[in-house]
Amino acid sequence: MKSPLVSIVMSVRNGGINLLDTIYSVLNQTGVDIEFLIIDDGSTDETLSVLQKISADDQRVRILPRNHRGLTASLIEGCCEAKGKYIARQDAYDYSLQDRLKQQVETLEHNPTASMCSSYVRFITKERVSVFIQEIDPSIEDEGLYGVIHGSTMFRKDDYLKVGGYRHQFYYAQDVDLWSRLVEVGRHIVVPEVLYENCLYPGSISGSRRKEQVFLHNLISQAAKARRCGSDESRWLNQAFAYSQKCRVNTLKKQKASDGAYFIGSCLINSDPPLAKKYFKMSLESNPFNIKARLKVLGLK
Repeated sequence: MKSPLVSIVMSVRNGGINLLDTIYSVLNQTGVDIEFLIIDDGSTDETLSVLQKISADDQRVRILPRNHRGLTASLIEGCCEAKGKYIARQDAYDYSLQDRLKQQVETLEHNPTASMCSSYVRFITKERVSVFIQEIDPSIEDEGLYGVIHGSTMFRKDDYLKVGGYRHQFYYAQDVDLWSRLVEVGRHIVVPEVLYENCLYPGSISGSRRKEQVFLHNLISQAAKARRCGSDESRWLNQAFAYSQKCRVNTLKKQKASDGAYFIGSCLINSDPPLAKKYFKMSLESNPFNIKARLKVLGLK
């Protein structure tokens, strides 16, 4: 296979056959030579066999089976292995829409001073029901990065290497840390179209880890201020590493899973009441004492 123009990097753990639609949303992209690097992060189900079958059928897919290490370590290795001029992210259970990669490549090719690009994102449920669309203001750079969806991004590999890539100090918010450095060497451009669908499920809601993310975002901001003043950022990185060590052992509490399901239900209550009711019931399964969810269930037919 000739050298790819784009390397798509994805990490997954225990995805099984549910990954197929995600994977084919990438493999069915047109107009761009690609390789698809998938890191199996210590899956204990049939995920690896599913991935190996796809790899056997499509030489563009490269599988890296590893022990469980977490997303950041997987992305560091995946991006190191990437052979493309551009690196695109893809998250398991999400979907790249038609011509996503082609449009993002064209955007970066036509804007040589840009280091990365993203797009508008449609948030959906696992049933593929639309919840809302997130539009990023193209005029916002540093502050706007907090609203960018990780899987929707593409960046130049040369710039990725120049700024030091993903950093192991960040168990969460590794994406915002990377972007805060990428915008120091080039612009961030938003393609004003929905090119990516992000699947919402209770454990995936950013709000379920909001406390951790807010803490790390603050450290990222402080580190960026230090760098841009020519000062040492190690103080902030050391704090991020210490905090990340705590995050590694924290499991998703039932309360947070309940809050995530309640959030999805609240978004659907006007557009799809039956599906909203399903998520409110899911919220109650995780936390039977969620009074708000119980009231919503009682109020929906």
